[in-house]
Amino acid sequence: MLLGLAQWVFCFYLLNKWHIKRSFFEWLYIFPWISTTAYLFQYDGISSSLLFAYFGTILYVCATIDWHYLILPDEGAWLLFLGAAGLHLESGSEEILSYVISSGCLASFLYFLRWISRGGVGLGDVKYAFVLGLWVSPTLSVIMMGLAFILGAIYAVIVEASYKGESLLPFGPFLCLSGGLCYLWGEFMKKGIYTLNYW
Repeated sequence: MLLGLAQWVFCFYLLNKWHIKRSFFEWLYIFPWISTTAYLFQYDGISSSLLFAYFGTILYVCATIDWHYLILPDEGAWLLFLGAAGLHLESGSEEILSYVISSGCLASFLYFLRWISRGGVGLGDVKYAFVLGLWVSPTLSVIMMGLAFILGAIYAVIVEASYKGESLLPFGPFLCLSGGLCYLWGEFMKKGIYTLNYW
């Protein structure tokens, strides 16, 4: 209850702080999150739907801010961290150490890319890679990172190639999107990858 209240206060605070103005088409991006939440409520119960609503809303707001201003808010990272900590404490997960180690590896990898690219990767991307890794299993965290790079590369090739001159490409929206996809359909992704390995 308190985390849910903090989530909505945080979202309204950030939208007001960054003066996000969306077009009609940008507002349409919200509907997949709403429909998925409704689906989870119908088939997996209220706890799963509320947890995804918490997770998905934060990802959506932070990805939108990064898309417009090239910055991932620290407040979002903290709320995601608190949500993941509460999730693990409630479930009594004995694999928490493996989650922390895999998340640390993801963050270290992106920090290394930040170092060799001289700031090409934002520090916010490093923080969000760590906290998102706490929401998915160690195996899925690798899939999440790979999917984020693939989505970002596809966007860069298809869309950015049409613009002349240099333009900055935010990585946060693709990281948030891949995190949400892995959280929802991670098990199907793993089964698909294992199936491909057998071919």
